[in-house]
Amino acid sequence: MSGNREKGRDSSARDERFSVNEYLERIRPLAARVGFQMETFAAIGPYGLPVLVRGGDMEPLLYLSTGVHGDEPAGPLAIERALAADSFSYDFGWVIFPVLNPTGLEKGTRETEKGIDLNRDYRYLRAPESRAHRELLATRNWQFHAALGLHEDWEARGGYLYEHNREALPNPCQALLSVLEENVGIDASGEIDGWPTTSPGLIHPPSDSGLRDHWPEQIYLLKYHTQMSYTVETPSEFDLERRIAAHSEAIRVFGDERVWIEDRRKS
Repeated sequence: MSGNREKGRDSSARDERFSVNEYLERIRPLAARVGFQMETFAAIGPYGLPVLVRGGDMEPLLYLSTGVHGDEPAGPLAIERALAADSFSYDFGWVIFPVLNPTGLEKGTRETEKGIDLNRDYRYLRAPESRAHRELLATRNWQFHAALGLHEDWEARGGYLYEHNREALPNPCQALLSVLEENVGIDASGEIDGWPTTSPGLIHPPSDSGLRDHWPEQIYLLKYHTQMSYTVETPSEFDLERRIAAHSEAIRVFGDERVWIEDRRKS
């Protein structure tokens, strides 16, 4: 792993890419079996953008997304595994976006086929994918107890977590970090992705949308749809199975109300 930060990469490994349409056909019956409705809210070329909803009128309601970057396959595959294992807690309602960048996933590239990084596009909305996503969220006016994004980082030496929780609400932060440590280890660097860590593997970047010109998905969600968000990052250099396992466990603990504890920053 020592040379990983210097080498860079253009796309994911070929043996980690998959057919998006075949993936969607696989998860459709899995989702129905555990009570989710799977809707297509937009079309991107030959692909439909799916959303899975169960208990959409429930409180509390959780948000989950992945497949924002096409060179990060572990998240979508973890959702498939979690559906098969019935790992989505019934203590919460769920709104899940398993594939937000189908053209990138098919090609194994971070950006869409038009070269747009969706995770920098939630303010100016240059891409039809982010436009359609924002339009759906605004139309449904969902308000989420918390949001979770599943991502990967080819520079990382282990797993790490972004936390936005300005009100220091009860949260699953420590449980998510434990999942990462158990499955892929923790990146103990003092600075990750340009941000200082506040403890091993934990980053608290600014939550104020006014401080960002190009909004990531989670900054948009914090402005309009939730007070709390988490982004799990696993190291792309690690074996795919380990990354899927880490994301699958993150999904499970995110929905486990027993791990939501008082934030120690209140004391």
